[in-house]
Amino acid sequence: QYTEVGFFDIFKQFVVLGWTAFGGPAAHIALFRKIFIEKLNWFSDSLFMELFALGQCIPGPTSTQVSFAIGVVKKGIPGGLLSGMLFQYPGLVVMSAIGFGAAEADWEKDILKGFGSGLAAVGVALVAGAAFALSKKTCPDNLTAFL
Repeated sequence: QYTEVGFFDIFKQFVVLGWTAFGGPAAHIALFRKIFIEKLNWFSDSLFMELFALGQCIPGPTSTQVSFAIGVVKKGIPGGLLSGMLFQYPGLVVMSAIGFGAAEADWEKDILKGFGSGLAAVGVALVAGAAFALSKKTCPDNLTAFL
């Protein structure tokens, strides 16, 4: 009833997610749900929520744990290693480049201040949108979702 997934399918999805998903773990979880449950039908919503709950119990960002778990569910430990590495390596590359560049940047320039403020605003919007989308699936009523 759920889509059969091969290593190439995992590669295809997570190489794109690694480079395009930003906004923090809450935004990633909502994106994972949208892609892997609603769009691709890789597994059930209840299994996804179990992976999400398990990921919250393990130290580190929940989305990192869930990216690994998705691969494990579909193709065992090798699938988990593939999905986990592909989801995390772009962050390593980008943050290393930013770190090297930050030492040389003049942070008093208005353009850099504006860029930083814009990124912060986008991050807040992504997290808020992700929280709203996730609350619709996990909360039984509007009061619980609001709280």
